[in-house]
Amino acid sequence: MRTLALNANNDIFLDASGSLAFAQDIDAQAAIATNKTRTLYGEVPLAAQAGIPFFDVVFNKFDPKLFEQFLRQTLMEVPGAEKVTQYNYEIQNGVLTYSAVLTTDLGEATVNG
Repeated sequence: MRTLALNANNDIFLDASGSLAFAQDIDAQAAIATNKTRTLYGEVPLAAQAGIPFFDVVFNKFDPKLFEQFLRQTLMEVPGAEKVTQYNYEIQNGVLTYSAVLTTDLGEATVNG
């Protein structure tokens, strides 16, 4: 598996040779998982059912169980996904952060948001 690599700001970047950087294998799966979990429901025109409904389960009134359900469901859509083995969330100063460990056919990938 191969996809564009992302930096800490979730942006594509150039590698040392000046070409677009690519992620492979488990790093590619982690990048795909990160993008999927940061996608707002209805944001993708050709896949309107993709993403997490942040406005419904986070911004209006945080529903931890519903958010976890959507997050797990979204992570299981990553090619090669086998199971979500860990999930934690925290709210500090009104900011939600989460971490999940996705076990795939290539290993484990940690997804933070």
